[in-house]
Amino acid sequence: MKIHKTSIVISSLVMCAFLAGCAPVSAPVDTCQQSSEAEVSSVKTTTGSALTEEPEEAHDISVMSYNIAGYSKTDDAHKKAIESGILKLRPDIAVINEGDAGLCSDSAQLTEIYDAVVPTFNGSITESVVLINKDKFSKLSEETYCLTATPTEYSKVAGSYHYRFMTAVKLEHKATGKQFYIIATHLENNSSNPDAFRRRDSARKLQAKFLLALIDQKLDASLPFIIAGDLNSSDDTTEQYRKGGISELLASGRVENSSAVAATVKPGGYSHVSGITLDHILLSRGSFAVKMYSVEQSDTPPSDHHPVIAVVELK
Repeated sequence: MKIHKTSIVISSLVMCAFLAGCAPVSAPVDTCQQSSEAEVSSVKTTTGSALTEEPEEAHDISVMSYNIAGYSKTDDAHKKAIESGILKLRPDIAVINEGDAGLCSDSAQLTEIYDAVVPTFNGSITESVVLINKDKFSKLSEETYCLTATPTEYSKVAGSYHYRFMTAVKLEHKATGKQFYIIATHLENNSSNPDAFRRRDSARKLQAKFLLALIDQKLDASLPFIIAGDLNSSDDTTEQYRKGGISELLASGRVENSSAVAATVKPGGYSHVSGITLDHILLSRGSFAVKMYSVEQSDTPPSDHHPVIAVVELK
């Protein structure tokens, strides 16, 4: 797949979230606690992806991870920026953090291209969504869990202020007939309290461990998977965003970071405006060839995050 020589400016995206039930998971550490409080323009449609100058190869899959920093139901300019950004970049699959279900229902053009997975948990919409190009994939199933030892209960791990989830969507790639999972998640964020830095870093590590446990115990082990989302953890030494979740996932040996194994890394910088990368696309080890990785920055981003893109091919 060839990449545009000019930078693609993405405005923003959205949607939101997920959840459904499932049986309790035998997880590494049982530190969860129950809670009853929920947290939580006209662009021409074309075939192929705007990531390419030519029609993409049949086996290529472009995946996006993007935290849009909230979706405004009343700000029309914001909604149009999000819609036009998605339509301009046209990823095959997009995991959107901090979204709202309204974007799908508000945009006829998006619904023409994408099936939107907008799960709920305990009757409430969560804050992540998965957009799936309906011409390229068949959705076979979806399941959502809390990232705790009791994943079917509305619960959170010790040290986490928010309830955090994973949604696994099983897809079949129509061009090849191959099946895989796209897993959307959003790990615990930072805190302005110095003591909370350590607690939330610990919470992210636990959430990452529960995520891996759920993959092992709830998903088809024969199928490859992609994990995408704001992991609120970076490989740098920033105190506020310690390695936390990303280090746990990579240390498992189960996944590899698309940015580290891509044949081409497009210059673009960091996914967060503060100069660190918190948003990641991780792949089950050895299952995908990564053709391109990119952070699509904008001079005037509508979010404090920039979208991250990986173009992959199932082996």
